[in-house]
Amino acid sequence: KSEDFVNFCIDTPLDKLNAILIKTKDEYLKGLDIRKFSETIILLEEEKFSLVFNAFKDILKSSADFRDILEHLNTKQKAVVFESLKGDLHNIIESADDFGCVLEHLNTEQRVEVYESLKGNLHNMIKSSWDFRKVIEHLNTEQKVEVYESLKSNLHNMIKSSRDFSNVIEHLNAEQITVVCEPLKGNSHNIIKSADDFRIVLGFLN
Repeated sequence: KSEDFVNFCIDTPLDKLNAILIKTKDEYLKGLDIRKFSETIILLEEEKFSLVFNAFKDILKSSADFRDILEHLNTKQKAVVFESLKGDLHNIIESADDFGCVLEHLNTEQRVEVYESLKGNLHNMIKSSWDFRKVIEHLNTEQKVEVYESLKSNLHNMIKSSRDFSNVIEHLNAEQITVVCEPLKGNSHNIIKSADDFRIVLGFLN
């Protein structure tokens, strides 16, 4: 159990813990629940947390794993995880959903690092309105502008429904929304097909 493992780590002197982890890691990894692991290792003090995480970091195989391990950690622990894995994040970020997952629990500076390392490839990840939303929702204003500018000529083509409309404009400013809406003026009947569609679109334009 994760609780037993953490209690063992708390009670074991730091100078002995690493050797024990090396011998027992494979057995402990069987059936490991990443969320539960994250919830329990938060109890470790900084040095032991770093030692334990680095011993087990190979369990993180996807962007969802990265998001889940960060969810319950404190700021210093998140920094340990990020610094340990940031050089390999490009291996688990293959889509807009992956990008959003990785950024979700990072701080502003960490998000900047990830964005800067991947911004040249983001346009290849954005194929739909949902992709656009997942990429920009955790970015700062300057980064949102950069992504918007690189895609603005094609954003209206991603909008086939009221949900697409909300995905595209939710994180844009008023001027950007105006630019996106201009090519849609003669096509609104294809986007608004029900009262719910009308409500969604009007809610973003008010």
